[in-house]
Order: sequence, then structure tokens, then C-alpha cells
Amino acid sequence: MSKKNSREAKLLRKEKYAKKRAKWNDPCPQPADYGKHWGYIPNEPYFQNAAYCWNERDMRFAFRSKEQLVEYANREETKWLCSRTGKSMNYVSMFHTGGKSRDLLSQKNLHFEEKDFDYSQQKYYYLLRELNTFSAVIGEQRTKKNENEWKVNNPFYNTLNTFCLTIEDIENLPSVRSNHKDITELAKKDEEYNAMTEEELDNYIADIPENKLREHYVFEEGGLVIDEFKGETGITLYQPKKKEETWQRVGISIPFHIHKTGGIGMGRIETFNLNQQEETNS
Repeated sequence: MSKKNSREAKLLRKEKYAKKRAKWNDPCPQPADYGKHWGYIPNEPYFQNAAYCWNERDMRFAFRSKEQLVEYANREETKWLCSRTGKSMNYVSMFHTGGKSRDLLSQKNLHFEEKDFDYSQQKYYYLLRELNTFSAVIGEQRTKKNENEWKVNNPFYNTLNTFCLTIEDIENLPSVRSNHKDITELAKKDEEYNAMTEEELDNYIADIPENKLREHYVFEEGGLVIDEFKGETGITLYQPKKKEETWQRVGISIPFHIHKTGGIGMGRIETFNLNQQEETNS
């Protein structure tokens, strides 16, 4: 008898299939602050106490309100990264919904504050990225398969709406939109937590055209202003100082809208690249 058909192998397969069936018999309870769940939502920590959940072959995500995110961040099973500044961090992506869809998805409503606009109708929702899937392709050989898996497990990712935050930052997050300054402050924290060594700073600045440096960064007395941060081991870390109008473009919350048909519509965000050269007509 082959090992595949041995009694031990059959028992292992039976146990494996029983666990799979049990998983489908234990749906995740819907929380009080409940928006919508798509597909079968298993009773797993990632989905527990989340307002908006999607668990199908095309993608997997859990959006939480600020209160739900605080509860999730304080669980024992939630994993954290350690930054160079000695702080425990997690990658958190920001979204918002509410109000009329034409106002919600308006490009005017992303980077700047509009006068006489009632932001209080728009509520923030957050996606804490799972470290085991978010960093799955880092340090590995990129293949079409693992990149597709990454996209399924990390939908709606954009460098402009995803920030490294500590538990303290998460506990101070806003629940309802008020103004763009809320997001600007989060982007500034992320930059501090991801500050660079002197060598990394030199390489970073060398890749940015002179006209872009002067457009987006602060210069005083002809020189580029550099912010300094204290690292965990006593080393000094650096970031070139951005202008306030630049911050308005590198930190945003992505709007989403639930269609009457039940699907989800996500605002289209174009990546803002400080290093990009201006196109010229020849």
C-alpha cells in the first residue's frame, strides 16, 4: 500500500477536510457598526468586528471604523513592526464614505478643504494591513502568481493613503472627516517613522530633479532644509522638509461608495511621484 493510501494518510485528509467544513459552519458575527459583508465571512480574527468585509476569490479585505480599529489593534494576536525610531507600527490605509456619491467621489474633495462643505457626513474607515500578506513579496523573487495573490489580499493600496502608525496614533485617529489636516499629520508621522540614514538620504535626493526639489521641498538661504530624528540606537535619521502644499498631495483618504446593486465603487487616485520629471513636447 502506498503512503498516499495508508490509514494514517487517510485520517489526516479526513481531519483536514473536517476542519474546512467546520470553517464554513462558523460565520463571523456581524458587529453593531455594520456596513456590508460580501461573500462568506469566516469567524477569523482578521474579519471579527469589522464593518465592511469582502471575502471572495477576487479580493479579501476588512474595513473598520475608528472604534473597531482600536479594538483590533489592542488584540494579542495583532502583529507589529519595529521602526528605526524604536516604535511598534502597523500599516493602516484610510478610506471614507457618506453623503451624495457625486460629492463623495469628487476630485475637489480629496486634497484640499472646500468652504461650506459638510464633511461631517463622511465617516472614516480603516484597513490594517496584515503583515504576513502585505510583506509577502518583499525580498522574494517577483512572479505573476505571488503578485496576483498580493493584490487579492491587499486591494485598494496606494502609497498616498497608507501610513505607518503606532497604537497611540490609532487611538487618536478621527472617526468623522473634518478637514485635510487630520491626514496631513498622519503622513508626517509616517515620514518620521521611516526616516533615512545619511547615505539613504543622499541617494534619495540624488534621484530628484533640481526643479522638483525646489517645487516640493523647503529651501532656506539657498539650501535644502533637512529634518532630523533620533533613532532607537542613538543614530540620527533624516528627511528633507516638504512644503505644506506638498503634504496636501501625499496624504489622502480614498472615498468609496456602495452601489445599489451591492458592489463597491472606489475613488480613482493617481499616484503622486515627487521624483517624476515633467514631460516636455519635442
